[in-house]
Amino acid sequence: MTATNAPILITSAGQRVGLHCAQRLLDEGHSVIFSYRSERPGVQALRERGAIGVFADFSNEAGILAFIATLNTHTQSLRAIIHNASAWIAETPGEESRAFTDMFSVHMLAPYLINLHCSPLLQRSTPADIVHISDDVVRRVAASTSPIAPPRPGSTASRCRSPRSSRRRSRSTALPRQW
Repeated sequence: MTATNAPILITSAGQRVGLHCAQRLLDEGHSVIFSYRSERPGVQALRERGAIGVFADFSNEAGILAFIATLNTHTQSLRAIIHNASAWIAETPGEESRAFTDMFSVHMLAPYLINLHCSPLLQRSTPADIVHISDDVVRRVAASTSPIAPPRPGSTASRCRSPRSSRRRSRSTALPRQW
């Protein structure tokens, strides 16, 4: 496949930002492969426009690797990977480690394993990009999350919320693309 017809992978494109990105890319004539966690009207709308939807459970390594294996049956190259999948899980007393582990898997392990195992697909396309995005959750930290929570676990931005204040501070640092 050439750069013009290698598909773009978007994780979690069934709603909000991911759906919007997939629709715009389809409008511009790009092929799109997307992951989804549950059937939604947006998933069906993308399929009707010719995008390929692949179910994904990014909450554990086995689910991530199963997604990658299925993805490899649909394409031999990728123009780009857009990481959009996210999960925000309330930290309930006694379940904090489980919430952290689930968010770690979705926000850090999935992008890492997808990048690692899809590197050969990207290398078959010129240009090839990896993009990490997130939606409005990065601007607000839910009351059910810990007082010190990054806007996206593993991101280079940090956000702190004082228990005594509703003020939030954030800092973000862009990292260079590394191969």
